[in-house]
Amino acid sequence: MATEADPTGAWNAIGEAILSEGEVSSALLTALWRWYGELIPVEHLISWAKANEPRGPWIVAHLIAPDPRNRHSRARALVLSFRGNSAVWNELYANMVTGFWQGPYSNKIARDLAVAKEWAQDPDTEFRAFAKDVVRELDRRFREQKIREEEGEF
Repeated sequence: MATEADPTGAWNAIGEAILSEGEVSSALLTALWRWYGELIPVEHLISWAKANEPRGPWIVAHLIAPDPRNRHSRARALVLSFRGNSAVWNELYANMVTGFWQGPYSNKIARDLAVAKEWAQDPDTEFRAFAKDVVRELDRRFREQKIREEEGEF
């Protein structure tokens, strides 16, 4: 795979194609969603995003998967590099709460909530604030979903 041989070079080519905003861009964003950014060194993703603002940070956020087990994750690095950028925060939140799961939806929300609560213990004030917002939203969604499930609505 070209990305394994030269992740920076591969990213530069992919990033340029995504920035073109044509059909190829849309197809790449769909195909590479939540996984491709994990193959690229985080320092390069951040510098590329800064060089391609305002769209660059959102693109990088779209292509990474928030990793709850790693305090030095790409998601955390992106939030800290683009403090206050709501497009980044919204996309990371979307990546966190979407995807596949099995069983009751409340179980998925509970897993996401546990991740957000862990993030809410982060030493960085701004990242912690982002995580606490996510906790509040997920807690609200969890309570609503539990009621739906208890009433037989899914």
